[in-house]
Amino acid sequence: RGPGDMPNAMERLERRYSLPGRSFWSLRYRKPKTICASLFLKLLAAYEAERERQMRLHNHEIELTKAIAGASHAAVLAAEALVGADHV
Repeated sequence: RGPGDMPNAMERLERRYSLPGRSFWSLRYRKPKTICASLFLKLLAAYEAERERQMRLHNHEIELTKAIAGASHAAVLAAEALVGADHV
């Protein structure tokens, strides 16, 4: 939510995706020798869920900009090019 919110953000993500406590802190500040497969799969699922959430928000912003500025506006064309094939 802001520059100093990293510890709180890590805790929110751990709660949201049922990750072990302090897992983000450990991965951020200590290079792991190994990583448990179950933790890796949970991290992968969390990444995919966040990616999908961000894409939905981005697509919504594109639609709002289209409604305001028109489909041929440079901002709309740039955003759609950024999204590429994922844009619905």
